[in-house]
Amino acid sequence: MCYFYRSLGEEVLPNAGVQHGCSQERVVVIPGQPLRLLEVKCPVVMKNYDPKDFETKMTKSQKRNCALLKIGNNFMMKASHSHLNQVQMQMDIMNIQTCDYFVWTRHGHICVTMAYDEVLWAPKRNELVTHHYQFLVPEYFLQGYPEIYLSMSSLQVKYDNRPFRQRIRAIWQRCMAHAQSGHFFGGQELR
Repeated sequence: MCYFYRSLGEEVLPNAGVQHGCSQERVVVIPGQPLRLLEVKCPVVMKNYDPKDFETKMTKSQKRNCALLKIGNNFMMKASHSHLNQVQMQMDIMNIQTCDYFVWTRHGHICVTMAYDEVLWAPKRNELVTHHYQFLVPEYFLQGYPEIYLSMSSLQVKYDNRPFRQRIRAIWQRCMAHAQSGHFFGGQELR
């Protein structure tokens, strides 16, 4: 079977919205099959052995932090590991349903194939969108104005600059209303 790897570079993808982005390792193209992502990890902690032996070679602490689980002869991702979220977000943004999570060392490798899981990812996507509008969007408007800072619930202005404060507060309120409506800036609905 012939694999062709390509990187999509910095394309703007319609699923990404204004607040999401990803830098996938590669998109795998197999003629006649759907595209799939490739995510490669080369963990330093496994550099001196085959990743298939991680359960016998790692300390308890290292195993707790490892993204992999071994059940019988099968390897899978831990549901609680950040790499699973990373891969799910990449598949969502790229609108690709499968990812090969490839762990490599000079002694061997493991390839865990996983499917996109909308049920798992949707709540996390929505939480990211909310945090984007609550914390990052205001910063876009406030950059370069050191006398203004954000609290968790409102804008605080150190100096009385009413016209500027009113403009920023109006922009903030529009952003928050837009985020709560479940739409991106471009009118694109959340999935």
